[in-house]
Amino acid sequence: MKKTLSVILSFVFVLLALTACLTSCGGSEEKASAVVGTWASNEAEGMTYTFNADGSGKYDLSGELTMSYTYKDTGSAIEITYQGMTEPQIWTYTLKDNILTMTDTDTGTVLTYTKK
Repeated sequence: MKKTLSVILSFVFVLLALTACLTSCGGSEEKASAVVGTWASNEAEGMTYTFNADGSGKYDLSGELTMSYTYKDTGSAIEITYQGMTEPQIWTYTLKDNILTMTDTDTGTVLTYTKK
């Protein structure tokens, strides 16, 4: 009887430990991108990028040219796929003191933006 109770308690303990491990490691929630928000260009007046939390966004050049896009933030680069395009434009980026510095991986162009 004592041996059976000991086996059952051991089994329950193992199940509880396994459940705790699986629930703590299984988080599939994605972290919000650090670039979420609207960013105004420091080089071109009226140029903004808006990155939404759902991975969509909008490029605006003083209302004269606007483009919707989707993006993926890898943590060190932003892959922007503009509406009507199939290949993303890839920008590496850094953030410091509300300044977003983006570097085009194809051309090496460096642009800076300030969060609005």
